[in-house]
Amino acid sequence: MKNSNKDNSDKTLLTKMDLSPTAALVLDFSKGLYQENELLKRYVETLDLSSAEELVKDYKAEGLYDLACEQLVNRKYMVRESALKLISEIQAKQVVIIAAGLSPLGLEIAIQTESLQTNIYEVDLEFNAKAETLMKLFPQATKRIHFLIKDITAPDLVNSFPNYDSQQPTLIIIEGITHYLTPTVFDQLLQTFRNKGKNRLVVEYAPPFDQLNVKMKSKAELAYHIIEKRYHAIGMTKYTPGQLKKIIESEHGEWIQHFTMSEVEELRTGKNHFFNPGESGWVEVATAKI
Repeated sequence: MKNSNKDNSDKTLLTKMDLSPTAALVLDFSKGLYQENELLKRYVETLDLSSAEELVKDYKAEGLYDLACEQLVNRKYMVRESALKLISEIQAKQVVIIAAGLSPLGLEIAIQTESLQTNIYEVDLEFNAKAETLMKLFPQATKRIHFLIKDITAPDLVNSFPNYDSQQPTLIIIEGITHYLTPTVFDQLLQTFRNKGKNRLVVEYAPPFDQLNVKMKSKAELAYHIIEKRYHAIGMTKYTPGQLKKIIESEHGEWIQHFTMSEVEELRTGKNHFFNPGESGWVEVATAKI
Protein backbone atom coordinates (compact mmCIF):
# COMPACT_ATOMS: atom_id res chain seq x y z
CA MET A 1 0.00 0.00 0.00
CA LYS A 2 1.28 3.49 -0.84
CA ASN A 3 1.97 5.84 2.01
CA SER A 4 -0.14 8.96 2.40
CA ASN A 5 2.68 11.27 1.36
CA LYS A 6 3.05 9.45 -1.94
CA ASP A 7 -0.72 9.58 -2.51
CA ASN A 8 -0.79 13.32 -1.88
CA SER A 9 2.18 13.81 -4.18
CA ASP A 10 0.42 11.92 -6.98
CA LYS A 11 -2.70 14.01 -6.60
CA THR A 12 -0.76 17.22 -7.12
CA LEU A 13 0.49 15.86 -10.44
CA LEU A 14 -2.96 15.12 -11.81
CA THR A 15 -4.21 17.86 -14.08
CA LYS A 16 -7.74 17.63 -15.40
CA MET A 17 -7.74 17.10 -19.16
CA ASP A 18 -10.40 18.67 -21.35
CA LEU A 19 -12.44 16.56 -23.75
CA SER A 20 -14.69 17.54 -26.61
CA PRO A 21 -18.40 17.56 -25.65
CA THR A 22 -19.18 14.34 -27.52
CA ALA A 23 -16.13 12.49 -26.14
CA ALA A 24 -16.99 13.72 -22.65
CA LEU A 25 -20.57 12.52 -23.10
CA VAL A 26 -19.43 9.01 -23.98
CA LEU A 27 -17.16 8.78 -20.94
CA ASP A 28 -19.66 10.45 -18.62
CA PHE A 29 -22.24 7.81 -19.53
CA SER A 30 -19.81 4.87 -19.47
CA LYS A 31 -17.59 5.76 -16.50
CA GLY A 32 -19.23 3.02 -14.43
CA LEU A 33 -17.34 0.47 -16.56
CA TYR A 34 -14.04 1.69 -15.11
CA GLN A 35 -14.79 1.58 -11.39
CA GLU A 36 -13.58 -1.95 -10.65
CA ASN A 37 -9.96 -1.33 -11.61
CA GLU A 38 -8.12 1.26 -9.53
CA LEU A 39 -5.84 2.43 -12.36
CA LEU A 40 -8.75 2.93 -14.74
CA LYS A 41 -10.78 4.65 -12.06
CA ARG A 42 -7.94 7.08 -11.32
CA TYR A 43 -7.43 7.76 -15.01
CA VAL A 44 -11.08 8.62 -15.60
CA GLU A 45 -11.01 10.89 -12.56
CA THR A 46 -8.37 13.02 -14.28
CA LEU A 47 -10.67 13.73 -17.24
CA ASP A 48 -12.77 16.88 -17.19
CA LEU A 49 -16.21 15.76 -18.39
CA SER A 50 -17.93 19.08 -17.79
CA SER A 51 -18.12 19.91 -21.51
CA ALA A 52 -20.86 17.26 -21.78
CA GLU A 53 -23.19 19.11 -19.41
CA GLU A 54 -25.16 20.92 -22.12
CA LEU A 55 -25.62 17.74 -24.14
CA VAL A 56 -26.78 15.91 -21.03
CA LYS A 57 -29.34 18.66 -20.39
CA ASP A 58 -30.56 18.47 -23.98
CA TYR A 59 -30.88 14.70 -23.86
CA LYS A 60 -32.78 14.84 -20.59
CA ALA A 61 -35.10 17.56 -21.89
CA GLU A 62 -35.93 15.44 -24.95
CA GLY A 63 -36.35 12.21 -22.99
CA LEU A 64 -33.30 10.63 -24.62
CA TYR A 65 -30.99 10.42 -21.63
CA ASP A 66 -31.56 6.82 -20.49
CA LEU A 67 -31.59 5.40 -24.02
CA ALA A 68 -28.48 7.31 -25.07
CA CYS A 69 -26.68 6.29 -21.90
CA GLU A 70 -27.52 2.62 -22.47
CA GLN A 71 -26.21 2.70 -26.03
CA LEU A 72 -22.93 4.41 -25.17
CA VAL A 73 -22.26 2.04 -22.27
CA ASN A 74 -23.06 -0.87 -24.60
CA ARG A 75 -20.72 0.55 -27.22
CA LYS A 76 -17.75 0.83 -24.86
CA TYR A 77 -18.48 -2.60 -23.40
CA MET A 78 -18.72 -4.35 -26.78
CA VAL A 79 -15.63 -2.71 -28.26
CA ARG A 80 -13.63 -3.74 -25.19
CA GLU A 81 -14.95 -7.30 -25.04
CA SER A 82 -14.53 -7.84 -28.79
CA ALA A 83 -11.00 -6.47 -28.63
CA LEU A 84 -9.93 -8.69 -25.75
CA LYS A 85 -11.49 -11.77 -27.36
CA LEU A 86 -9.73 -11.19 -30.68
CA ILE A 87 -6.40 -10.40 -29.02
CA SER A 88 -6.61 -13.73 -27.25
CA GLU A 89 -7.62 -15.62 -30.39
CA ILE A 90 -4.71 -14.40 -32.52
CA GLN A 91 -2.28 -13.81 -29.63
CA ALA A 92 -1.87 -10.26 -30.88
CA LYS A 93 1.36 -8.59 -29.84
CA GLN A 94 0.20 -5.32 -31.44
CA VAL A 95 -2.97 -3.23 -31.12
CA VAL A 96 -3.63 -0.04 -33.09
CA ILE A 97 -6.33 2.36 -31.86
CA ILE A 98 -7.34 4.85 -34.54
CA ALA A 99 -8.28 8.36 -33.34
CA ALA A 100 -7.74 7.22 -29.76
CA GLY A 101 -8.15 10.61 -28.10
CA LEU A 102 -8.20 10.37 -24.31
CA SER A 103 -10.22 7.17 -24.14
CA PRO A 104 -9.17 4.69 -21.41
CA LEU A 105 -9.24 1.82 -23.94
CA GLY A 106 -5.49 1.64 -24.48
CA LEU A 107 -4.89 1.52 -20.74
CA GLU A 108 -7.57 -1.18 -20.37
CA ILE A 109 -5.92 -3.34 -23.01
CA ALA A 110 -2.45 -2.80 -21.54
CA ILE A 111 -3.68 -3.99 -18.15
CA GLN A 112 -5.42 -7.04 -19.62
CA THR A 113 -2.54 -8.10 -21.90
CA GLU A 114 0.35 -7.99 -19.48
CA SER A 115 1.17 -11.65 -20.04
CA LEU A 116 1.28 -11.16 -23.82
CA GLN A 117 3.29 -7.94 -23.53
CA THR A 118 1.15 -6.47 -26.28
CA ASN A 119 2.24 -3.10 -27.68
CA ILE A 120 -0.56 -0.55 -28.05
CA TYR A 121 -0.28 2.20 -30.65
CA GLU A 122 -2.68 5.10 -30.07
CA VAL A 123 -2.99 7.42 -33.05
CA ASP A 124 -4.53 10.89 -33.05
CA LEU A 125 -3.87 14.49 -34.04
CA GLU A 126 -4.45 16.10 -30.67
CA PHE A 127 -2.63 14.34 -27.85
CA ASN A 128 -0.61 17.50 -27.13
CA ALA A 129 1.44 15.36 -24.75
CA LYS A 130 -1.39 15.40 -22.20
CA ALA A 131 -2.18 11.72 -22.45
CA GLU A 132 1.48 10.73 -22.39
CA THR A 133 2.16 12.92 -19.37
CA LEU A 134 -0.75 11.42 -17.49
CA MET A 135 0.14 7.88 -18.44
CA LYS A 136 3.56 8.37 -16.88
CA LEU A 137 1.76 8.22 -13.55
CA PHE A 138 1.07 4.55 -14.36
CA PRO A 139 4.48 3.41 -15.66
CA GLN A 140 4.02 -0.33 -15.22
CA ALA A 141 0.66 -0.43 -16.97
CA THR A 142 1.53 1.99 -19.73
CA LYS A 143 5.11 1.27 -20.71
CA ARG A 144 3.77 -0.57 -23.76
CA ILE A 145 1.51 2.29 -24.93
CA HIS A 146 2.87 4.48 -27.73
CA PHE A 147 1.24 7.86 -28.45
CA LEU A 148 1.55 8.93 -32.07
CA ILE A 149 0.50 12.37 -33.29
CA LYS A 150 -0.27 11.54 -36.88
CA ASP A 151 -2.97 11.98 -39.52
CA ILE A 152 -4.70 8.61 -39.79
CA THR A 153 -4.81 8.99 -43.57
CA ALA A 154 -1.03 9.51 -43.89
CA PRO A 155 0.41 6.98 -46.39
CA ASP A 156 3.43 6.39 -44.13
CA LEU A 157 1.32 5.91 -40.99
CA VAL A 158 2.74 2.58 -39.82
CA ASN A 159 6.31 3.66 -40.55
CA SER A 160 6.10 5.98 -37.55
CA PHE A 161 5.17 3.16 -35.15
CA PRO A 162 8.18 2.19 -33.00
CA ASN A 163 9.04 -1.51 -33.26
CA TYR A 164 5.91 -2.20 -35.32
CA ASP A 165 6.01 -5.38 -37.40
CA SER A 166 3.47 -5.30 -40.24
CA GLN A 167 3.73 -9.08 -40.64
CA GLN A 168 2.64 -9.85 -37.08
CA PRO A 169 -1.03 -10.49 -36.20
CA THR A 170 -2.44 -7.14 -35.12
CA LEU A 171 -5.77 -5.85 -33.84
CA ILE A 172 -7.09 -2.59 -35.32
CA ILE A 173 -9.76 -0.67 -33.40
CA ILE A 174 -11.86 2.03 -35.07
CA GLU A 175 -14.27 3.55 -32.56
CA GLY A 176 -16.02 6.91 -32.45
CA ILE A 177 -14.61 8.02 -35.79
CA THR A 178 -16.57 6.29 -38.58
CA HIS A 179 -19.12 9.13 -38.42
CA TYR A 180 -16.39 11.32 -39.96
CA LEU A 181 -14.88 8.77 -42.37
CA THR A 182 -15.99 8.55 -45.97
CA PRO A 183 -16.04 5.06 -47.50
CA THR A 184 -12.89 6.01 -49.41
CA VAL A 185 -10.96 6.92 -46.25
CA PHE A 186 -12.23 3.81 -44.47
CA ASP A 187 -10.99 1.73 -47.40
CA GLN A 188 -7.59 3.47 -47.20
CA LEU A 189 -7.29 2.49 -43.54
CA LEU A 190 -7.98 -1.12 -44.42
CA GLN A 191 -5.32 -0.97 -47.12
CA THR A 192 -2.83 0.33 -44.55
CA PHE A 193 -3.43 -2.52 -42.12
CA ARG A 194 -4.47 -5.51 -44.24
CA ASN A 195 -2.32 -8.56 -43.58
CA LYS A 196 -3.64 -11.52 -45.58
CA GLY A 197 -6.40 -12.15 -43.05
CA LYS A 198 -4.01 -12.42 -40.08
CA ASN A 199 -5.14 -9.11 -38.58
CA ARG A 200 -8.44 -8.45 -36.84
CA LEU A 201 -10.68 -5.38 -36.90
CA VAL A 202 -13.17 -4.01 -34.39
CA VAL A 203 -15.25 -1.16 -35.79
CA GLU A 204 -18.04 0.86 -34.19
CA TYR A 205 -20.42 2.61 -36.56
CA ALA A 206 -23.87 4.16 -36.92
CA PRO A 207 -26.48 2.45 -39.12
CA PRO A 208 -28.63 4.66 -41.41
CA PHE A 209 -31.82 5.97 -39.87
CA ASP A 210 -33.99 4.09 -42.37
CA GLN A 211 -32.55 0.79 -41.08
CA LEU A 212 -34.16 1.40 -37.68
CA ASN A 213 -37.76 0.82 -36.66
CA VAL A 214 -40.07 3.84 -36.62
CA LYS A 215 -39.78 4.50 -32.88
CA MET A 216 -36.00 4.19 -32.77
CA LYS A 217 -35.56 6.15 -36.00
CA SER A 218 -37.22 9.25 -34.57
CA LYS A 219 -35.09 9.07 -31.42
CA ALA A 220 -31.88 8.54 -33.39
CA GLU A 221 -32.65 11.47 -35.69
CA LEU A 222 -33.30 13.70 -32.68
CA ALA A 223 -30.11 12.58 -30.90
CA TYR A 224 -27.98 13.40 -33.94
CA HIS A 225 -29.85 16.62 -34.62
CA ILE A 226 -29.01 17.87 -31.12
CA ILE A 227 -25.28 17.28 -31.70
CA GLU A 228 -25.24 18.64 -35.23
CA LYS A 229 -27.21 21.77 -34.32
CA ARG A 230 -25.33 22.57 -31.12
CA TYR A 231 -21.86 22.04 -32.59
CA HIS A 232 -22.58 23.02 -36.20
CA ALA A 233 -21.50 19.56 -37.32
CA ILE A 234 -22.17 18.37 -40.84
CA GLY A 235 -24.29 15.29 -41.40
CA MET A 236 -22.46 12.28 -40.00
CA THR A 237 -21.60 9.26 -42.15
CA LYS A 238 -23.74 6.15 -41.65
CA TYR A 239 -22.99 2.56 -42.72
CA THR A 240 -25.10 -0.54 -43.07
CA PRO A 241 -23.43 -3.84 -42.15
CA GLY A 242 -23.67 -4.71 -45.85
CA GLN A 243 -21.76 -1.59 -46.87
CA LEU A 244 -19.00 -2.25 -44.37
CA LYS A 245 -18.80 -5.89 -45.40
CA LYS A 246 -18.46 -4.89 -49.06
CA ILE A 247 -15.59 -2.50 -48.30
CA ILE A 248 -13.83 -5.08 -46.12
CA GLU A 249 -14.19 -7.81 -48.75
CA SER A 250 -12.93 -5.43 -51.47
CA GLU A 251 -9.64 -5.40 -49.52
CA HIS A 252 -9.61 -9.22 -49.32
CA GLY A 253 -10.89 -9.19 -45.74
CA GLU A 254 -13.50 -11.43 -44.19
CA TRP A 255 -16.55 -10.32 -42.25
CA ILE A 256 -16.91 -12.07 -38.88
CA GLN A 257 -20.08 -10.63 -37.35
CA HIS A 258 -21.89 -7.52 -36.24
CA PHE A 259 -23.72 -6.82 -32.99
CA THR A 260 -27.00 -4.96 -32.73
CA MET A 261 -27.89 -3.04 -29.58
CA SER A 262 -30.31 -5.74 -28.44
CA GLU A 263 -27.55 -8.36 -28.68
CA VAL A 264 -25.04 -6.19 -26.82
CA GLU A 265 -27.54 -5.27 -24.12
CA GLU A 266 -28.31 -8.95 -23.49
CA LEU A 267 -24.62 -9.86 -23.42
CA ARG A 268 -23.85 -7.07 -20.96
CA THR A 269 -26.89 -7.29 -18.65
CA GLY A 270 -28.32 -10.76 -19.27
CA LYS A 271 -31.65 -9.40 -20.53
CA ASN A 272 -33.28 -6.90 -22.85
CA HIS A 273 -34.79 -3.81 -21.30
CA PHE A 274 -34.31 -0.96 -23.77
CA PHE A 275 -34.23 -3.05 -26.96
CA ASN A 276 -36.46 -5.83 -28.19
CA PRO A 277 -34.73 -8.94 -29.60
CA GLY A 278 -33.37 -8.19 -33.06
CA GLU A 279 -33.71 -4.45 -32.57
CA SER A 280 -30.86 -2.00 -32.89
CA GLY A 281 -30.20 1.59 -31.99
CA TRP A 282 -28.00 4.25 -33.50
CA VAL A 283 -24.78 2.40 -32.60
CA GLU A 284 -23.50 -1.02 -33.73
CA VAL A 285 -20.18 -2.89 -33.51
CA ALA A 286 -18.67 -5.29 -36.05
CA THR A 287 -15.58 -7.52 -36.29
CA ALA A 288 -13.62 -8.75 -39.29
CA LYS A 289 -10.41 -10.35 -40.53
CA ILE A 290 -8.16 -8.16 -42.68
